[in-house]
Amino acid sequence: MLEVHPQHKPINTVKEFLIHMLAITLGLMIALGMEAGVQLHEHHKLASEARANIATEIRTNQSELTRSLSALRMEDAELQKVLDFTKALRKDRNSPVPDVELNMKLTTLNRSSWDTASAIGALNYMEYAQVKEYEDVYSLQQDVENLQQRRLEAWLLMNATLSDQEASQANDRLIDTAEQQVRLSRANTKAAVSLSQSLDELYTQTLAEQSH
Repeated sequence: MLEVHPQHKPINTVKEFLIHMLAITLGLMIALGMEAGVQLHEHHKLASEARANIATEIRTNQSELTRSLSALRMEDAELQKVLDFTKALRKDRNSPVPDVELNMKLTTLNRSSWDTASAIGALNYMEYAQVKEYEDVYSLQQDVENLQQRRLEAWLLMNATLSDQEASQANDRLIDTAEQQVRLSRANTKAAVSLSQSLDELYTQTLAEQSH
């Protein structure tokens, strides 16, 4: 808080009054300038810390995404085997069951650093272009997570159908249903691969631009 203290001795002339007012004005300007400088430093520090935290979060998410992409490609290959099996089963109920592991890897992509930066107002002290780029990253990241939820729903439905009864006892209707659900799961998986690759590229681009 700024404080202005009165003159200790009486002012007897206009000149003394003007000098006194000038001293007060200069003092206030210096104090306000110093206060503004301190605030500017604090804002810069807040924005810098937020950028560093977001960068760390993006690097962690990218590492998780890399592992996820590998799992997604394996998942697609396994689903193709199941799809081939449903086609073979339509012709021969005694077709050999393929050796597959239908496991779906769930990916956790964090956004706490971005949400915190937004909540404490740190984004207000960053350049607009940089904030926009971060928004694009976390928006695409949300799309990846939304697609994962749809994949999970389709996957659970597919597994329920495939485990409904022995393959040798399956009728044409059940095989048709299973094939449709496998196709849907595989379409979701392929979409997840494509979307995850786009996110990975955006992660790399954002980190590279921040390092400059």
